[in-house]
Amino acid sequence: MENTQESLWRVKQVAEFLDISPDQVYKLARLKKIPSVTIPLNNLRFRPEEIRAVLAKWSAGEPS
Repeated sequence: MENTQESLWRVKQVAEFLDISPDQVYKLARLKKIPSVTIPLNNLRFRPEEIRAVLAKWSAGEPS
């Protein structure tokens, strides 16, 4: 069986995808404007499909 799930993204990957700074990614995650996952040692990770969905909502003019 093939695993089609993408790996979790790091802050830098999200920042590059959204064309914002890593500091802004941390702020958006802290404010719950983008979904995140905290893994051991308090590291943030992001599910790519959730980040794409947020971007689609923003692009459609929906509030975050």
